[in-house]
Amino acid sequence: MGSAVLGPFTIVNIEGKSVDLVSEKEKTTLKVNVDHLTRYIEPEPRLPHKWPKTGTTMVISVHSPPTFPVEPEETPPTCPEPQETPPTGTSLQHSYSPTDASERLVEAIWAGKKQGVLWSKMGPYKIFSRNLRDHLAPGKELETEIINAYLTSLVKQYTTDSKRGFVVDSYQTASMWQGRQKGLRKLDPLEYDVLIGALCINHHWTLIEKRSLYIDPFEAKSVDREKCRDVTRAFVRQRGVNASRWTCAMIEHPLQMDGTSCGALVCKLAESVLLNKPAMFETNDEGIIAIRMEIAKRLLTMTDDLSQLCRACGAHSTRAVDSM
Repeated sequence: MGSAVLGPFTIVNIEGKSVDLVSEKEKTTLKVNVDHLTRYIEPEPRLPHKWPKTGTTMVISVHSPPTFPVEPEETPPTCPEPQETPPTGTSLQHSYSPTDASERLVEAIWAGKKQGVLWSKMGPYKIFSRNLRDHLAPGKELETEIINAYLTSLVKQYTTDSKRGFVVDSYQTASMWQGRQKGLRKLDPLEYDVLIGALCINHHWTLIEKRSLYIDPFEAKSVDREKCRDVTRAFVRQRGVNASRWTCAMIEHPLQMDGTSCGALVCKLAESVLLNKPAMFETNDEGIIAIRMEIAKRLLTMTDDLSQLCRACGAHSTRAVDSM
């Protein structure tokens, strides 16, 4: 069939089975029988051997895995300092005025001006800028690392040749409170004069001490004192200690007045218990800020040796920074 009758055509007139067609290119009219017509389908364009050079970038999806250019190897830096996003618009709304260099340093950390630095190590607990800024600054809720580190520093001071103390990690304390002995099965309470641990339930911190003492900054309820007696008695009984007359005591102390200072007060009350200090301190806004400052200063000044630790990540390093 000649190309002249391959179409496409446009039907311009139909009379019975006779159809008048007009071509698009030659603009001629043909008469054909309707039985000879077929529907015209636009053919798909064939892919040229080379893409035309145009300004358009074309993305072609393939099923085989793509290959990537090999980047030249570089010597990775040793423990780069973590990139923290400084808090925007951070301002400390309190009336506490720093009196020395350590307090000015704490204020700078609280304000977000000191980023990504290891400041303290107490036993296994490491305190970075983010711990001090996000969990110890005024209005913040203390977390486990701060409290466990502070209790460790107190027990270190308490322990002498004639008496020994032991910090029950807050996770282990919570396990004991739930009637389990996770992480405590090898602990012999008879080897220590004091076992002390902080307990957090529903974002509220309380203090437990062997012999047995339970302290709640909001004031200990009788049901909690009874539970403290039961769980500590079960703990020592499993280690062969006669605890038939085991009781749970409490001490007089100022009460918590806000919703975020329980952790700071637990640290302060632990200091009263371990260092035999009277539990006499202010719990208003100014008093709590002063307590937070005391906690921070103690963590900074009584730290373990940091000279062999990377001040950016806390890992042991032969090229540790001596000072920051």
